[in-house]
Amino acid sequence: MKFHYLFLVVLLLSCSLIYGEKERIDAFDFSKLSRFDQRPITSVNLDEQGSPMIGTWEGLSYYKNADLFGYVSPEITKKLSHLIEKDNEYYAVTEDGDKIVRSSNGFEWTVLFDPQSKIYDILLLESGTLIAGTVSGVYLSSSSGDTLVKNEFFFASEFLTNSIDYLLQSVSGSIFAGTHDGIYRSKDEGQTWEKVSREISKDDDSISMLFERKDGTIIAGHRSVFYESVDDGESWISYRLPKFGPVKMIEKDGVEYLLAGGIILARKNDASNFIEIGVEPILAKKFNDEHFVVLEDFDIQGDKIILYKDTYPNSVFIGTKNFEASIWNELE
Repeated sequence: MKFHYLFLVVLLLSCSLIYGEKERIDAFDFSKLSRFDQRPITSVNLDEQGSPMIGTWEGLSYYKNADLFGYVSPEITKKLSHLIEKDNEYYAVTEDGDKIVRSSNGFEWTVLFDPQSKIYDILLLESGTLIAGTVSGVYLSSSSGDTLVKNEFFFASEFLTNSIDYLLQSVSGSIFAGTHDGIYRSKDEGQTWEKVSREISKDDDSISMLFERKDGTIIAGHRSVFYESVDDGESWISYRLPKFGPVKMIEKDGVEYLLAGGIILARKNDASNFIEIGVEPILAKKFNDEHFVVLEDFDIQGDKIILYKDTYPNSVFIGTKNFEASIWNELE
């Protein structure tokens, strides 16, 4: 009996030496857009066809059909961020948050609004109304669409501005504003607002992210905490996140992706726990990065991902999903 057991162990070891361990398949295959090495980047996006749109200090670069068109309307699109694509129209914020710009094709841009107030986020409502969250309240586009109307709906204190940092329209039609003074909600397209986070401690209500899950749950991110509401903001529960500092969350093909602490995590859209995809170690290993890879922004469209790191040397990466990777089985 001992002989048979010893023979089995030797056989297994021999097979391991001959065939080696099964090679681990990475979640994505990455390439680096070397043109952007060591250049200041402000945002990365993929359009609905999967073409990269990269905001830089010099202007927007738009790759279409694998061709680089250089900087698009460079004087207008400097430091582009908060890109919105809807019904073949593009909206974005430029020049350190000073202006809202628009394009009908992604290549020719014009200044739409200049509210003379730093803009933190923009939101295009289903009705076509554009809302800008700024350092001094919200601005709403007029019925004619050619001007912005200011609405300062709260004042945290005489020492703090009423900055509107993040905006979200839920499927119910309500608009949520994440601020340094908690969460506010509007049921009349931004005309009037009420604070809905009164049960959240004032020490923990500076909101860093807003997101709506497929089931209608509203999520507000703060430091290492998620606040969730299943009743359109009437009440909130909280739970801890595995990483500090949630800044962006998107949903694609039944998977929710979260950027927190410079790392991308994911979960099924009916799950409660996040898992690390392992993007950062892939980049560090493949591109010989001597430092930790800390990601600043990302976007996903189909089987493509785009992301960038703002720590030296600045870099932009494009990835294609490996469907054979075991991580995707966990997220099915």
